[in-house]
Amino acid sequence: MGVPYWDLSPNVLFPKSLSNPYPKPDFAIGNLFIFIFIFIFIVEQQNNRILLGKELHKSCQDLRNGS
Repeated sequence: MGVPYWDLSPNVLFPKSLSNPYPKPDFAIGNLFIFIFIFIFIVEQQNNRILLGKELHKSCQDLRNGS
């Protein structure tokens, strides 16, 4: 078990054991970055789809108007 991220006591920031001065971090931070990346990717895809739909709508209207 790692140290919870809210526990930022000096023992956590500067661990006393010199054999392992850099304790292995929890996977929560990595999972958070992956979640944010996937969320941004999905939002970008949705924005692209909306833009594509608007372009398609405009070109269909142009065809109907005979221009």
